[in-house]
Amino acid sequence: MKFTDLFNAQVIFDPVPQPETKYFIPMVVIFTILLLAATAIMLLAKGNLRKLYGRLVAPFLTFGILGLIHLGARYESLPWLASIFFLILILAGLLIWMSVIAIWMFRFTPKYIQEKKTEDRFLKYLPKPKKAKAAKAQ
Repeated sequence: MKFTDLFNAQVIFDPVPQPETKYFIPMVVIFTILLLAATAIMLLAKGNLRKLYGRLVAPFLTFGILGLIHLGARYESLPWLASIFFLILILAGLLIWMSVIAIWMFRFTPKYIQEKKTEDRFLKYLPKPKKAKAAKAQ
């Protein structure tokens, strides 16, 4: 299958497309990276970074799993789940969700950075608690 064949309506809506294509392994890699990125964000993001990047977990998990389901259905030649139209729906959903999150991040991140700078500026004038006194008091 050539890349230009993807724009043919007969190929897009074919309920059982060819299971072997040269795009199978790259799609497995892409959907696995989505799952690994979601896992890394959940495990490694702490505190305020989780607030910023936590919104990416849901789309990465959702579309990573849906993509792997599509590839499994394609391998097993299941009708309609293996169709290219289903893959287009998955990728369109990911694109829309990621653009909404990107717009939110462009609006929220500068405010967050400004709040953090202001907080740091005020905290440098406050005395720092001494850990040794707190440990002796207990």
